[in-house]
Amino acid sequence: VLISMLQDSDSAARLAAVTAFNNMRGCGTDISEAVPALIEILKDGNPQVRIKAAYSLGNTGVCPHVVPIPSSVAPALVNAFDDPDVRVRRAIASALGKVGEETETVEALLIALENDREIAKSVIDALGWVGARPGVLDALIEALDDEDVNIRFHACVALGRVGKEAEPALPKLNELAKHDSETVGVIKVSEKAKKAIENIERTIKLE
Repeated sequence: VLISMLQDSDSAARLAAVTAFNNMRGCGTDISEAVPALIEILKDGNPQVRIKAAYSLGNTGVCPHVVPIPSSVAPALVNAFDDPDVRVRRAIASALGKVGEETETVEALLIALENDREIAKSVIDALGWVGARPGVLDALIEALDDEDVNIRFHACVALGRVGKEAEPALPKLNELAKHDSETVGVIKVSEKAKKAIENIERTIKLE
């Protein structure tokens, strides 16, 4: 029923259906039968539908060891990454972080980080989930020098998530931990840098 609703002529019905799929986030939840229809509505005229479709497709990467990610998901998200709505592009970046370790996916995120400033925070978060793929670590370390405090903040978080492979970032993170007192909300960049250092050093010790 939900899959047929994704193809309904009524925008509200499509939004209700895609919202339901977006809420199916549990490990082991298999929405692979809905993937073709979800990919199709990445072109929907309603940006809210496109946003939910992107997030739903990203959810296929929650537990890939339990339910494999359909091979069509990442290419479809990459193809939709030029959406005119910044909110949709942010959702696609987030989704790519969940489904993508493929070269095409990583390259799309790195290009977006270089060329689409409006979604830079979302892209950095996604790269933290992708991990130390070629080019990713360099991009995240470079982001630690960004003039925008939000970018530096999110780069610290992403590098902490990468873990032991982010060891080359430790010198710069130590510098931020000592000197970067700017805040995002009430949290200092220095605090996030310290947390990233702890995470990286802990995972190194676990080897």
